[in-house]
Amino acid sequence: MKHANLDLDRRESQRESTCFHISLLDEKGLSVILKAVNQSESGLYVLFEGIKRPALGALVQVISNEFKTTEENKPLNMLVTRIDCDGLGLRYVESINK
Repeated sequence: MKHANLDLDRRESQRESTCFHISLLDEKGLSVILKAVNQSESGLYVLFEGIKRPALGALVQVISNEFKTTEENKPLNMLVTRIDCDGLGLRYVESINK
């Protein structure tokens, strides 16, 4: 069985440098505050120093005041599409208004 490489689509959108904090809630219910360092129409790249990272392909929830959603502090569903030594690539699963 061939596995899809979720990392292949990571450059769909042009990235812009950014700097804001997010709260990430993983599949196990653990929450951590992370720093987003770039953003695009398709997602975010966040720095992650912890050892217990979500798995590639995991669905996580993210909260930030930087997102313009219909409800303030509404969690957004995001998919972990990249894991490297510095952080995580997260892709929006639902659309937001920027």
